[in-house]
Amino acid sequence: MVKYFLLLLLVALTVGLFVKQYQYLSPSPPKIPRFETNLPTDQPVVISPKSGDTITGPLVIKGYIPKSWTFEGQFQMKLLDSQRRIIIQDRVPVEWDNENKKDTLYFVESYNYHTSATSGFLVLENDNPSGLPEKQKNIEILVNFSKPPPDTVYLFLYNPEEDKKICDCVACQVVLPEPVKIAHTETPIKDTLNLLAKKMHPDFYVKSLNLKNNILTIEFPVIDSFTSGGSCIQGINLLQVVKTAKQFPEVKFEKVIPDEIFQP
Repeated sequence: MVKYFLLLLLVALTVGLFVKQYQYLSPSPPKIPRFETNLPTDQPVVISPKSGDTITGPLVIKGYIPKSWTFEGQFQMKLLDSQRRIIIQDRVPVEWDNENKKDTLYFVESYNYHTSATSGFLVLENDNPSGLPEKQKNIEILVNFSKPPPDTVYLFLYNPEEDKKICDCVACQVVLPEPVKIAHTETPIKDTLNLLAKKMHPDFYVKSLNLKNNILTIEFPVIDSFTSGGSCIQGINLLQVVKTAKQFPEVKFEKVIPDEIFQP
């Protein structure tokens, strides 16, 4: 009986030592912090695009940037081709921080681009008003380019969920592309803008359209309480039209008529 008890005690001690050693050698995996609550404050966190992603259609960039990388609420962005030629260069607006409580700020922006390259780089840079090289910071993300599927166009539409991430109220600045199929047509610009117009208002449409020397003139009807009034909504309306039109490479500039349309 005593021998049996001692044998059980020896087995229990052996198992206990093994479990303790196993826990030491193989700790449970650490919890991954959510970006929104535990962000690095010394470098950007890019949600989209990821390194090696293929961009089909317009470019959407999204992520978090250290406040120290911004100046007057913006930072620098470049899209380069594989030969490091500039495709897009812009200052990207970031999340508002009126109470000055955040070290890292959210950003989201969309861009049309046109290139024959199949790969390139997205470069995020700190806004460095001093111009001093020692204060310059940047990160590069390798991206690939692919043409949209045939008969696919993009409608740039206001995105209230993303807009609220920029401001606790309404930032009135975030429009993002949504792909739609369109039948083969001899007037793709007009047909695409008409699709957008119907999304904006059921009675809205393109009355006339003229493209000359890369300048697109678009005529819309005046609709009471829709095409005027409120700087926020009219700014969004105009931005939706401009970005949707500029997905077509032949459109470099645009003009909306009559002049009173989309005015506060």
